[in-house]
Amino acid sequence: AELKFLESIFDPNHERFRIIDWKPDELSCQFNVTGEKLLIIHCNITESYPSTPPIWFVDSDDPSLTQVLSRLEDVRKGSTLLLQQLKKLICDLCRLYNLPQHPDVEMLDQPLPAGPVEKDKKHGTEEVTSEEEEEEEMHSSDEEDNSSTSSKEHLDEADRQQEDEMKRKKVVHIAQEIMSSEKVFVDVLKLLHIDFRDAVAKATRQNGKPVVDERILSQILYYLPQLYQLNRDLLRELEERVAHWSEHQRLSDIFVQKGPYLKMYSTYIRQFDNNVALLDEQCRKNPAFAAVVREFEMSPRCASLALKHYLLKPVQRIPQYQLLLTDYLKNLPEDLEDYKDTQAALGIVKEVANHANDIMKQGDNFQKLMQIQYSLNGQQEIVQPGRVFLKEGTLMKLSRKVMQPRMFFLFNDALMYTTPVQSAQYKLNSVLSLAGMKVSKPSQEAYQNELNIESVERSFILSASSAKERDEWLEAIGRAIDDYTKKKITFISSRSQEEAEGVVDSGAPLGSKAPIWIPDLRATMCMICTCEFTLTWRRHHCRACGKVVCQACSANKYYLEYLKNQPARVCDHCFAKLQENSDRCASASTSPIKPGAFSFTRKQKKIPAALKEVSANTENSSMSGYLNRSKGNKKQWKRLWFVIKNKVLYTYAASEDVAALESQPLLGFFLREEKNGPAQKLQFKLYHKNTLFYIFKADDIPTAQRWIEAFQEAMILEQ
Repeated sequence: AELKFLESIFDPNHERFRIIDWKPDELSCQFNVTGEKLLIIHCNITESYPSTPPIWFVDSDDPSLTQVLSRLEDVRKGSTLLLQQLKKLICDLCRLYNLPQHPDVEMLDQPLPAGPVEKDKKHGTEEVTSEEEEEEEMHSSDEEDNSSTSSKEHLDEADRQQEDEMKRKKVVHIAQEIMSSEKVFVDVLKLLHIDFRDAVAKATRQNGKPVVDERILSQILYYLPQLYQLNRDLLRELEERVAHWSEHQRLSDIFVQKGPYLKMYSTYIRQFDNNVALLDEQCRKNPAFAAVVREFEMSPRCASLALKHYLLKPVQRIPQYQLLLTDYLKNLPEDLEDYKDTQAALGIVKEVANHANDIMKQGDNFQKLMQIQYSLNGQQEIVQPGRVFLKEGTLMKLSRKVMQPRMFFLFNDALMYTTPVQSAQYKLNSVLSLAGMKVSKPSQEAYQNELNIESVERSFILSASSAKERDEWLEAIGRAIDDYTKKKITFISSRSQEEAEGVVDSGAPLGSKAPIWIPDLRATMCMICTCEFTLTWRRHHCRACGKVVCQACSANKYYLEYLKNQPARVCDHCFAKLQENSDRCASASTSPIKPGAFSFTRKQKKIPAALKEVSANTENSSMSGYLNRSKGNKKQWKRLWFVIKNKVLYTYAASEDVAALESQPLLGFFLREEKNGPAQKLQFKLYHKNTLFYIFKADDIPTAQRWIEAFQEAMILEQ
């Protein structure tokens, strides 16, 4: 009965408190704090209720809310314990968030509606027969017909009068709420503007020197003096109107007169995040000031609440005005003089509230940047003027040998990647500017979850959990790069068209941008001389192009621009190109470092020229990717990289090898598919004149079908 009664008062559209869902043993509700912020509250009701009180909990770790819930245990009201606890909860939350008490809360004191009343049964008398009942009904029906119309009209008129009286009382109650909540709010402004300043001044006198610079203190309390003066005047006029309400029932014209000054709230809200950040910074850097803040927060005047809790009150006040005036207008008769003024006042307040919401959305970005900055180990400056957070997520970064998880943060001017060290904490690896950055996906279908990042400082390969996630990151980074580039070109308005086009020129000189390193496992041979790598003949990476080369083909070092002209290992091909560019520029800063006295040689096995014609990562191939292969009827499988190009099947040990292990023209061959079971559908067999050459096995059925189609196309001689 209590739950049904609650639902009849606080429906899902109620402006302050909403019953979202209820069961005999459970209650879920929302408390509307600011119009956008909703507090979720849950209640469990035990079988022994009301002897055992309900159990309340809230989706928040705010200690103030914990105190509010703990005070509910003091309520002991017998059969309507739930209603009385809920009344106290709503009242305490209104006080906590500086909200006016809603008039519907008073309905919780009313007795529960009575259930349907059964007709009294007559005891000790004979039952009335059906004929007698019919006769009684016939006699009474005429009387009922005659009186029904007049009774209905009388009831309707009484209901209207009762409803009008309730609305009139509500209007008075809301007017008092507006005034009383304004009184509480002005006291908050006094606490910040007067009392806190006095506490700082007292500490300054005791220390004999300022505990904080006056300029910094004024910035933390920015625009509070103006708001204090405005709302003191507003409170004085509201108190006067409420005191003489019986003589002059008008309120909203005050808000119409004060309308232009309410825009001062937008100025306060715009600087709110910066001022709170400045308060935090001063508390970290200035122990004396931090002690003053701590002592003030623990004082009875501050009610043991944080200073930031009170600094937030002006941000919440405009939405509160909107809620109160909306409720006031809803209960106001249209023929009253204050009705049009309330409409006008509500329009002004809504305009300020919408502007404040836009500013707060920008503030949400600042909060996100601060959250990221606090999550990084060490003193990192992530918050930058104009920086906007766009996207975050975990991607696997492909290093030389293994995949490593990295947390990425995309901004409108940079891509930052970090290493997770503990829960919600990260070690900053690098912040890469979007200037000159390129993002692309690999041409090989086998790497459909990967994307390539090329920037001036670093370049690497990333892998997402799916092709869909990869495409989302590809689109987000690509769009951020485009927007950043357009803004840069707009700022370079004084340059010529040719210079502006140079901003987006993708042909960066060799050594000016970090290359993407080919992963070790994707190359089994030197990408220059084709000698195979072993435990003793190790892989090296060219710092100019990123290729995997042997020590003999990378014995030189060169000063590279992206490394701030520090010397680094380069392959022979890049060394020759860099020397050529250096000769043209005649720049001493890019002079080569001669190789040492040691020379590295290794006997190379001869590789036929035909196997060097096509590399594993060649473009314009019919199909390429990894397959498992078994020779003839042997059961041993070997995973290799295959390329079909110009009707020839090339076989490689890895996806970046520059020479093939084998090449086989496919004309004259034919395929047989295996369709007996799911595992067999992954396989297909290559025959020549009824002789089985190879059995191939793909990773999934769609890949197997694409390979089969590519093989069959390569086996047909075009006319």
